[in-house]
Amino acid sequence: FSGTIPFNFLEDVDQDEFRYFGLSSNSLTGTIPSSLARLGDTIRLQNNMIEEFPSVFCDAGRGVAYSQFQCNAFLCRPGTFNLHGRQESNESRCLPCSTASYYGSTSCSKSSTPQALPVVVDEKNILVKFYRACRGEGWDESVNWLDDNQSICEWQGV
Repeated sequence: FSGTIPFNFLEDVDQDEFRYFGLSSNSLTGTIPSSLARLGDTIRLQNNMIEEFPSVFCDAGRGVAYSQFQCNAFLCRPGTFNLHGRQESNESRCLPCSTASYYGSTSCSKSSTPQALPVVVDEKNILVKFYRACRGEGWDESVNWLDDNQSICEWQGV
């Protein structure tokens, strides 16, 4: 994903049912919407290009780590980094790094742009694995799935 997070992102999610959403290692930029704070400590945004976030994300009421490490418990500040992009314990401090230009940096390198892992996407193989792992043969509707004569765009629901 790239760009800014929309202000209404996940606004309709039932926070009692919501468990976790990982957005780490993308190219998200700008400010994190304060509306996401209602979801507690369930969103991961490390290793993006986040420039700012509202102080509500640092509230000590969010958990023990926040009362101890304040904003670093959410994302390491610019100019610092750690492997997790956030301080979770005394042993995982956010360390100084002159090239860490954004919140949540997970590495310290010569380049200030976060380095995402290389992504090799073979959509068909991913969909085949998904179909098999979810027992697609038992789905009520699975038209064209695994049909080599059909584009994956013609597989039901894709």
